[in-house]
Amino acid sequence: MRSSDNYYTPAGNLVDGFDYALQVWVEGGIVQQCGHPETMRAKGRLCCEAAQYAGRIVATIPGHDTSQEVI
Repeated sequence: MRSSDNYYTPAGNLVDGFDYALQVWVEGGIVQQCGHPETMRAKGRLCCEAAQYAGRIVATIPGHDTSQEVI
Protein backbone atom coordinates (compact mmCIF):
# COMPACT_ATOMS: atom_id res chain seq x y z
CA MET A 1 0.00 0.00 0.00
CA ARG A 2 1.28 3.46 -0.91
CA SER A 3 1.87 5.90 1.90
CA SER A 4 2.29 9.07 -0.16
CA ASP A 5 0.37 11.16 -2.66
CA ASN A 6 1.28 12.19 -6.17
CA TYR A 7 2.97 15.57 -6.56
CA TYR A 8 2.04 17.92 -9.41
CA THR A 9 3.39 21.21 -10.75
CA PRO A 10 1.12 24.26 -10.50
CA ALA A 11 0.33 23.66 -14.20
CA GLY A 12 -1.01 20.21 -13.27
CA ASN A 13 1.84 18.03 -14.59
CA LEU A 14 2.86 15.00 -12.55
CA VAL A 15 6.31 15.33 -10.97
CA ASP A 16 6.47 12.35 -8.60
CA GLY A 17 4.08 9.44 -8.21
CA PHE A 18 2.04 7.04 -10.30
CA ASP A 19 0.43 8.10 -13.56
CA TYR A 20 -2.78 6.06 -13.57
CA ALA A 21 -3.65 7.02 -17.15
CA LEU A 22 -0.36 5.64 -18.52
CA GLN A 23 0.19 3.04 -15.77
CA VAL A 24 3.76 4.19 -15.08
CA TRP A 25 5.83 5.44 -12.12
CA VAL A 26 7.21 8.97 -12.43
CA GLU A 27 10.15 10.51 -10.59
CA GLY A 28 11.27 14.06 -11.22
CA GLY A 29 8.84 14.25 -14.14
CA ILE A 30 10.55 11.31 -15.88
CA VAL A 31 8.90 7.92 -16.51
CA GLN A 32 10.82 5.18 -14.68
CA GLN A 33 11.75 1.71 -15.91
CA CYS A 34 9.30 -1.02 -14.93
CA GLY A 35 11.79 -3.53 -13.53
CA HIS A 36 10.22 -6.54 -15.25
CA PRO A 37 12.67 -9.33 -16.15
CA GLU A 38 13.87 -9.73 -19.74
CA THR A 39 11.92 -12.99 -19.98
CA MET A 40 8.72 -10.93 -20.10
CA ARG A 41 9.90 -9.23 -23.30
CA ALA A 42 9.13 -11.84 -25.92
CA LYS A 43 10.45 -11.44 -29.48
CA GLY A 44 11.31 -7.76 -29.20
CA ARG A 45 7.97 -6.80 -27.68
CA LEU A 46 7.75 -4.56 -24.65
CA CYS A 47 6.32 -5.96 -21.44
CA CYS A 48 4.32 -2.87 -20.40
CA GLU A 49 3.75 0.86 -20.91
CA ALA A 50 6.61 1.78 -18.59
CA ALA A 51 9.05 -0.06 -20.85
CA GLN A 52 7.77 1.94 -23.82
CA TYR A 53 7.90 5.33 -22.11
CA ALA A 54 10.90 4.93 -19.76
CA GLY A 55 13.19 7.94 -19.75
CA ARG A 56 10.66 10.28 -21.34
CA ILE A 57 9.23 13.40 -19.73
CA VAL A 58 5.74 12.34 -18.70
CA ALA A 59 4.18 15.71 -19.60
CA THR A 60 5.14 15.15 -23.26
CA ILE A 61 3.27 11.85 -23.57
CA PRO A 62 -0.27 12.18 -24.95
CA GLY A 63 -2.89 11.09 -22.42
CA HIS A 64 -0.73 11.55 -19.33
CA ASP A 65 -2.34 12.10 -15.94
CA THR A 66 -2.88 15.72 -14.92
CA SER A 67 -4.26 17.42 -11.86
CA GLN A 68 -6.56 20.39 -11.99
CA GLU A 69 -5.58 21.28 -8.42
CA VAL A 70 -3.03 24.00 -7.74
CA ILE A 71 -0.43 22.98 -5.16
